[in-house]
Amino acid sequence: HHHHHHHHLTITTTITITTTITTTTTTTTMKTSSIFLWCFLALVAILSVTVSSSGIEDDYDYEEPQVYTDYDDFEYQDDDEPTHTEEVVTAGVQSEDEKVIEQAVDEPLLEIPAHTFNEFNIEDYDQDEFEGFEELSNDAQVLASTPEAERFVRAQEEAASGQKADSKKVDPLANFPGVRRISELEFRIEGLFLIGAIVYLINVIIGRQRNARLASQWLAAVMPVLVKNFASAHLDGVTLQQMSSSTFELKVTGRENCVGAQITLNLIARQDLFSLILAKLLSWKDEVLIEVPMNQDSMDTFVFVLAKESKVKSLRSDWEDISAYTDLAPAHMLPKGFAVLTDCEDLVSHFTSNTEIRSALSKNQKFVESLHFTDQNTKSTNHKKMLRFVFSLPPTSAEMKVHRTLLSMSFFLIDYVGKTQLKSSSRAKVDTRRRRAQKEVIKAREDEKREERLKAKEAKLRMMTPEERQ
Repeated sequence: HHHHHHHHLTITTTITITTTITTTTTTTTMKTSSIFLWCFLALVAILSVTVSSSGIEDDYDYEEPQVYTDYDDFEYQDDDEPTHTEEVVTAGVQSEDEKVIEQAVDEPLLEIPAHTFNEFNIEDYDQDEFEGFEELSNDAQVLASTPEAERFVRAQEEAASGQKADSKKVDPLANFPGVRRISELEFRIEGLFLIGAIVYLINVIIGRQRNARLASQWLAAVMPVLVKNFASAHLDGVTLQQMSSSTFELKVTGRENCVGAQITLNLIARQDLFSLILAKLLSWKDEVLIEVPMNQDSMDTFVFVLAKESKVKSLRSDWEDISAYTDLAPAHMLPKGFAVLTDCEDLVSHFTSNTEIRSALSKNQKFVESLHFTDQNTKSTNHKKMLRFVFSLPPTSAEMKVHRTLLSMSFFLIDYVGKTQLKSSSRAKVDTRRRRAQKEVIKAREDEKREERLKAKEAKLRMMTPEERQ
């Protein structure tokens, strides 16, 4: 019995791998993230159980005295079956020695002293491993000390130890159970890493497929809107280019007021198990970014931002135009949760009073991340005037249709911004504010330079000897 636990790990590993594969393949349509999280936790649990159970058994295996190690390999005979000695009897002639052997088989001459058992606490071990123990003490005692009997016993022992040598190589660490146990543990840890790697690789394939499927579902949902609004989409169709495992891009052109539109899908990196787990914990979202470079004469000079309140801080740190020129403005007509930043307060009512814009925003509020219109696009030298829209992607393909409304609103805003003219008083305010901001920027730069010069001078002085300083 006690040889079984050596195959413990292999069995566990294969079972777990197969279960992982089956769960993941059968439930690809479900949220892969949660599946993998659960699979991973299950693997860790199973392996920790096998690790904890391995220790005692190993100890027991290597410290056993020789007499009992081989009891499994003896062939016990049923009383019904004729033994060798009985066959001799039927032959008719029976020598003295054989009588002795017969006697030896029938009544054991050597009793095993009870204290041999006390080295072990039998309760520590699995009872199943000791099946046949009672029979051992009665039937299979060491045989009598006649030469033939001894030879018989020796032959039996040699056969048994030969079998044992075949089935299990002699372990040089047998006398150091502690050392052995650590390597068993390491083996199991390696098994855990192996399983982790397999799970990771399976996730790479599934994650890529899921992202590609999301992108094509989104494109199918918004295609009618693209065809309706851009000549290039109407004439040549749209190709969604895969930039990476989680980024997709498309460009459309052929519309008044703008150069065109570049739409980027930034999806969660589902092909990376760690990103997937992080996304789950930090509730990241799949996002669609629409960038529209405006024609130079199609947009007045202003910065207007409408965003979720939670996004304001990150927008300010990401965009110099927002941090330098805009202030929070009251937005009474918008649903709760939105904030407006602008350098011209007249624009708030101009954008929020339009029914088409307002209804699109309030109906799909949870998918609207930010709208950012600026004539001071700091991240591009060619296109200073830019409209940027960021929307989050719905979790199910059925809800993808909400993006039709949001894209229609975005393309409507291209023309709406094109028609927006600031009042002369507003423009004067914006200009004075910008001049002030630019002066501040220039002043900050000059201060920086002055500080650098001072530092350089100090460093130079430090290098000089006292005579040189004078």
